[in-house]
Amino acid sequence: MTKKSIVSFFSVLGLNLLIVVNVFSVFYIFTENPFNYVAKYSFLGEELTPLHDLEYSLEETNSYLEKYGESISQKKYCGDEEFWSKTDITLDHGRGNAILRFPSVPLDVGVESIEVLLLPIRYEGMSRDYNDRGFFLYNSKEISLSNERKISIFPIDFIVSEYLQDSKSNARADIQLRAYNTRQVNSKDSTRLCWEKNFTTINIFEFGDSTLPSPYFLEEVFQPYEISDIKIETFEDEIEYFESLLTLKAIRSANKYLPKPNEEALALVLHDYNYDDDFIGKDSDRWEWSYYFQKVALNYYDSEIVFGMFGNPEPNDIKTLSKIMGVLHLIAPEITVKYSSDPSKVTLPIHYFPCDWKVKNPQFKCSEWIGVYYPSTLNPGREWIWIDSTLSSRDRSATLYHEIGHSLGLPHNRCYSSSMSYEADHPTWTALDLMMLNVLYNPLGWGARDFSETWMGHRVEDYDLDREKLLDLNKEPWEACTKLERGWEELQDYMHDKGK
Repeated sequence: MTKKSIVSFFSVLGLNLLIVVNVFSVFYIFTENPFNYVAKYSFLGEELTPLHDLEYSLEETNSYLEKYGESISQKKYCGDEEFWSKTDITLDHGRGNAILRFPSVPLDVGVESIEVLLLPIRYEGMSRDYNDRGFFLYNSKEISLSNERKISIFPIDFIVSEYLQDSKSNARADIQLRAYNTRQVNSKDSTRLCWEKNFTTINIFEFGDSTLPSPYFLEEVFQPYEISDIKIETFEDEIEYFESLLTLKAIRSANKYLPKPNEEALALVLHDYNYDDDFIGKDSDRWEWSYYFQKVALNYYDSEIVFGMFGNPEPNDIKTLSKIMGVLHLIAPEITVKYSSDPSKVTLPIHYFPCDWKVKNPQFKCSEWIGVYYPSTLNPGREWIWIDSTLSSRDRSATLYHEIGHSLGLPHNRCYSSSMSYEADHPTWTALDLMMLNVLYNPLGWGARDFSETWMGHRVEDYDLDREKLLDLNKEPWEACTKLERGWEELQDYMHDKGK
């Protein structure tokens, strides 16, 4: 080999080494952090376009570098199909757990966070009447797992109330796994979903527990006679309780001073305004016959109404409920309303939850409402209320009055002076609402509550109403909206905290 050949050899070798070094640099930079690119670097004198402010997938980046004969390694790519295909899950029914096994530590493939979602998909075979009294809302869960362990164990537990058990439904849930990493977008870190999969579907009954969550309770809000599970431990407690019963008796006896039921209120009770967007017909045809009042006609509330607030209620919510109960003691003296911190005693649960992925399902389209009352036809104790917990305090109050109004038999109307209308915003019941409750629960008409065509007739007789006037109002129930009546001012002041 000549000296010139040796020089040429080393020149070529040096160029090749330079190419190898630069190619290796590109390979290293991209494989170490494939979604956090350096701003600029040179490759054989050619300056590449900075990528760190752009959103490229792995395939797009490989294509970008194709002309250099290299592709990005998937070593640090958290969407690596090979990695996730080797991940498996085992269900431990005895302990109520799931065991998740990864082929290696998730962090090694760029996974920065992992979460498991338990998603009830549908309670097949369960009627609207059941729907588990709203307790299905607690069965959607989000569980964070460590990204530094090859094996993760997490609990699987669902609430299966006696009503869900009675329904004999095919209650199932998906176990979904999601992985996230961080990438730079516009020079800022942004967490993104890089992989997700439904691992398996399970039967809720196999991992169910009949233990219900406890209702929210706030001390010194309710009167002793309003607490279903009141504890009387001392003689002083007993004296206080019996004194409170005397107060309740006095409140109920004051009902006789309220205005007498009127034809307008009865006409509104008998009609339910149809607010459905897909309704076809004249506006007057939207005033349909109501069946909300049937629960009163069928002795629905001969037993106690026991409220309980679940989920994410605020102190003001329970204070609002105490006001509602105070009104009912006076306007509906024949029924008993209480509150309980024991979920097994609650007959009308009120659930406060945001309308997010955890509560949406094919049977519960919460995105269409801010609150909803689910009746339970002819089955006392299986009804429930949901209220969007993201509402303002005022809107939560208005929604609570509205939905409890439904539970007591008040239908929708289109009266601007009613909280049962969508036309106006009232934070409490109005005088018109109180008139309707008076028609339903006045002691004068409490004796005859048969649900038939005679129900209206009994109301006319018991309340000494004008039958012809009522028949005319039934033809044009919207005319009842203009009814003004004095005698409800103190109750309205009480609900607005203007009086004691």
